[in-house]
Amino acid sequence: MSMQTHSSVRFSADCVREGGQLVVRFQGRLMRGPRNLPPDWRTCLEQSTTFRDVAVDLGGVTDIDASGIGLLAELTAVSQRSGRRVAVVAANPRVRRLLSLT
Repeated sequence: MSMQTHSSVRFSADCVREGGQLVVRFQGRLMRGPRNLPPDWRTCLEQSTTFRDVAVDLGGVTDIDASGIGLLAELTAVSQRSGRRVAVVAANPRVRRLLSLT
């Protein structure tokens, strides 16, 4: 599933199956997003509960703020409540530093 958010948000997210895991691939500036997410985001969250592993690929994320971190926290919480393992991969040093602070 591929989704593009509202133009003012400036990020996109793709949810794809790769092997036995769900890969959620973000691109762009993950900022001010949770209020403007498309309806498909709920489907992506629901899909995360059907896989054993969920990889959150932040390789295409250039910047992130508190609401973007909140979005990642929601994805992680939904997945972990269902007994799924979640791993963040490919985050650039700035994004990784901000995530480690939270």
